[in-house]
Amino acid sequence: MRCFIFMKIGPHSGMNLEDIVKSKINEESIHGVSFWGYSGNFCHPNLVHSFTNYSLQKIGKPPKLALIETSSCYFSNIGFVNEYSSNNKDYYKLPHPIQLQNCRYSFVTKSTKKVSFLFDMNKFRVFGGSKHGIHLNEYFKYRINKVCATSESPIELQVSKGAQDTIKISYISDLADPYCIWVK
Repeated sequence: MRCFIFMKIGPHSGMNLEDIVKSKINEESIHGVSFWGYSGNFCHPNLVHSFTNYSLQKIGKPPKLALIETSSCYFSNIGFVNEYSSNNKDYYKLPHPIQLQNCRYSFVTKSTKKVSFLFDMNKFRVFGGSKHGIHLNEYFKYRINKVCATSESPIELQVSKGAQDTIKISYISDLADPYCIWVK
């Protein structure tokens, strides 16, 4: 079994994707982890925690964060967060501020690597929510920019010849404890 969180990423607030990834690598050198911030209704931290627990029980490790490059550009004010919570009740000060733009949540990761994989979306199923169990290719499109998904395939998931619904992964990160947080 494979467990992934897929997230579309692209240029943001005047930074190109390469600069964003460099900032995440620098963040990891300071904090020991990096923070991929986001907002919106997809992949609420409670769902991510549930998915992470599922992954830990089924395969003994947390899901991977698979980052899919998009050309869509998002503008917001560059800001810093100083506090985080893993339960949205108890907030703690960060030892150093984290640069995140206009977000309420963040995935916590380590070891971000540049990759170039094509995966067959038909081999993945959505985890959680009202679309639980449907194939990824039926859900992960248009404005859907984050999703938890599983694959029963224990083999390498590189695309086979003739696959029509593919997704290109540009970067992979390991989710790290506490996996997903609220930030302010």
